[in-house]
Amino acid sequence: MIKLNWPIKIIGQFFLFEIKLFFMDTTLYEWFNNYKLICLLFFIVLSYGFLVVDPLVMHYGINGYDDSLKNMSIENIIITMFFAPIFEELIFRWYLSGYRKHFLFILIQILFFSILNYQWAIWIIIFSVIIILMFIRENNRRGDNVLISNRLLYISALFSSFLFAFSHLREIQVESLGDSLLISFVAFFPGAIFLTYIRYKNGIVAAIITHVALNISILLLNTIIY
Repeated sequence: MIKLNWPIKIIGQFFLFEIKLFFMDTTLYEWFNNYKLICLLFFIVLSYGFLVVDPLVMHYGINGYDDSLKNMSIENIIITMFFAPIFEELIFRWYLSGYRKHFLFILIQILFFSILNYQWAIWIIIFSVIIILMFIRENNRRGDNVLISNRLLYISALFSSFLFAFSHLREIQVESLGDSLLISFVAFFPGAIFLTYIRYKNGIVAAIITHVALNISILLLNTIIY
């Protein structure tokens, strides 16, 4: 009889690895040592949302930019503050640790996005196959069997950030597909790059905490401003 507990074992090992990385290895030290840079980038991303993204979506008459504690239900507040950041980090940046043993978790991201945006599935699969073939080619050629190359990491980070941005297309109700793609890219791509940086430098736990803090900050500022 085939045992089916191996996915649970792999996922458990991954989370133990990430928790150990954040709390016991150099990552927690680096987090506090680089807090000035992280806080600066956090402030830039937050300001970008209010100074660039909000005027853009106002111009197109898109609702939702002013979501706040005043006009959202308790359920939506909890989802926005906690569940969405955890879910999105695990889907889109889980595999971006730089380690080979985590890289094939990219398949979760591909499957999720292809189901959510099935009209783009063929293009996503094409680009995904190219990236996975690059990974396999590296496995066959590189002596280092621990880390992926910087080139593959950067390409994967860009790919993941594009998917993260375009996964929000459903929230953008405009007539032109081109405008929808542009708004999604402008609104979500910079934040995705920032969170990818946090994920790679400090681990998935740090990325989740940063994403939660970013969403909470936006809601609180929206409550004050709007």
